[in-house]
Parts: sequence; C-alpha cells; structure tokens
Amino acid sequence: MALASPRRAFAGLALSFGALAATFLPGIQSTSAQPLHAGAVYTISNATTGNQVLAFNRGHDGQLTSAGAFSTGGDGNGGSLGTQGAIALSANGRFLVTVNAASNTIALLEVTPAGLSLLDTSPAQGLTPVSITIDGDLVYAVNDGSDNIAGFRIEDGQLQPIAGSDQPLAAGAAPGQISFDSDGDNLIVTVKNTNEIVNFPVDSDGVAGPGSSTSSAAPTPFGFAIDRHNHAIVSEAPGSDLSSYQVPDNGAVTLLEGPIANGQAAACWVVLSKDGRFAFSSNAGNATISTYGIDQDGELTLLFPVAGNTIGGPQDLAVSNDGRYLYAISRAAHTITEFAINNDGSLILIGSIDDLAMSSSNGLVAR
Repeated sequence: MALASPRRAFAGLALSFGALAATFLPGIQSTSAQPLHAGAVYTISNATTGNQVLAFNRGHDGQLTSAGAFSTGGDGNGGSLGTQGAIALSANGRFLVTVNAASNTIALLEVTPAGLSLLDTSPAQGLTPVSITIDGDLVYAVNDGSDNIAGFRIEDGQLQPIAGSDQPLAAGAAPGQISFDSDGDNLIVTVKNTNEIVNFPVDSDGVAGPGSSTSSAAPTPFGFAIDRHNHAIVSEAPGSDLSSYQVPDNGAVTLLEGPIANGQAAACWVVLSKDGRFAFSSNAGNATISTYGIDQDGELTLLFPVAGNTIGGPQDLAVSNDGRYLYAISRAAHTITEFAINNDGSLILIGSIDDLAMSSSNGLVAR
C-alpha cells in the first residue's frame, strides 16, 4: 500500500548542503555521482485498522523520502506504547521485527531491494507487546499486559517460540524497553512503575534465566542504549536526566554515574552515536535533543543541553549506519526531524518529513 505524498520542509537546503557539510562535516562528498539511496528509516504506524511499517529512503544528504507502507499482519493500539523499541532492525540489516500491541503478536519482515516483505506474524507469548529486540537469530519481546518477556528464534523465515524463555516482571511493571546487551548474553528491561532495571542472563540456547533487579538512580527509567563496553545509558523521565550502569556477565546491573539532568523536560528516549562517544536524549516535554559525552568508563558529561530543536515533542530516535545523521520522530506532529551530526556531538537541522500516516507512530530505526 503506497503512502500519501509526504510534505518536506527545508527541501531547498539540499542544494546548499554540500557547502554546509564541507564546513561542519569533513569527509562528506558531493552526492551528484552517488546512488539515489544511502539507507532507510523505519517506524510503525501502530494503527488500529492494520499496523504497518512506514519506510523512508535516506539520501546521501540525509534527507528522507517516502518509500511505502508494509503490513505487519496485526493491529496497533492507535496511541503511544510508552516505550522505546517498538521496532528493531537486525545488525546485518536483513530483518525487521515489530510489535502489534492490540493483536498480541509480533511480526518478522525481510528487507529487500523492492521494499519489505512480511515473513511471519506470531503470538507474542503474552499480552500487549510493546518493545522488541533482536540479536542474530534471537528475538525477545516484552509484554506490558501480561508483565513478562518471551523469546523466539528466526528459523526458515518464521518466529519459533523458545521453550523456557518466558520470564516474569513485577505485576503492573509498565516496561520502558527491552534490549540485548552488546554481547547478546543479557537482556535488559527498564521497569517504570517499580523504578527498576532488570537484567536477564541468556544462555547458549537463547533461553533467558530469572532476572536480577537494581533500583534506578532516579524515578521512571525509560529508554536506554548500550555501548560497546556494556554500559547501559538510561533515561529517567521526571528529572529529564541520564544515568550510566554497568551490565555484568550475570547478576544485577550496577550504577556508574547519575542522574545527570539536562535542564530540559521529559528525557525519555536515548540513542548513541556510532562511535559510542555521544548519547542523544529526546526531551518530549519541550521539543529538544540533548547531547552527552560518554567516556570508556561509562562516565557522562552534559555537552549540549539543547543540541537541536525538533518539530513537535520527540519520541524515538535513530542514527544512520554511517553515523552522520540523527532522526527524531514526533507522533503528535506526524513528523520526522532530520539532523546532521557534527564531530563534537552538536546537531545541524537539515530538514523534516511530514506525513499523516505517522499520527500514531511508535519506534524508529535506521540503516
């Protein structure tokens, strides 16, 4: 099903972006001799009348163009899932996995030159899946309605439930996100209602064991990202701050530093730069993005309280594979704001794309 033509803002900026890149982004070359598309960005519509993955091609100038809508075989809830990670992309860029919150299912799609192909839709082994993660052929979802996590393996294009992988969360947990750590040996879940971060070890068969909980440094741990040193950089929404935790080989995570407030409002979603030097938090309460520096020990430094302004309150964030561009989606404004990332972690606004199909979108990933 094709999307209605989206509205672009700052479209003329592409004509002068080469000069801008030469000033701020050393190494970016002219796009005139390059292929049309450098990558893609994906979100889910979360629509109640048929959830879809909304695809956008990414040009070498970082700007997005609509690339269609693709069924997930289920329904969304039509509003906010209250989580980060409603959609996840495999490291090799071959598979997308998504949640269908109203259908209690998860979906597996394959990325192809022609777009996306739905391979399988499977029961989530629980109620109201809200966040999902993928590592190799392993997929785990966290279910808000039944307070549990459940695992799957991708086999022959299908999602096969992993026996014994179901693990409980506290009753009424309100999970914020589920994600594998950098080694794929642990699953981290933020729990908003009990202010906990739970670590589930994953064995060699992909089976998650019982979780170990740590109280968060500040209330309402929400979204997070994990760097190559297994530091979990977690947002805590009420104080609009980030904290850093060490993920161990097994057992509970330990606080390294935080909370460090950014002076903004409602930091909820977090992504890292591709080199792991910076963490970006989206501040939903006042339509800004903040940049923190991360050192090798997981210590955080607030670099830019306002690194960029978004169109509408930002929810999920994504960074392109080449590390040059940051994207922020606003469900209320049905807009993705586009930024170029400078070497110091500051941001340059380069445009936006607006489409009504994003009015109930959740999640954002890029390649």
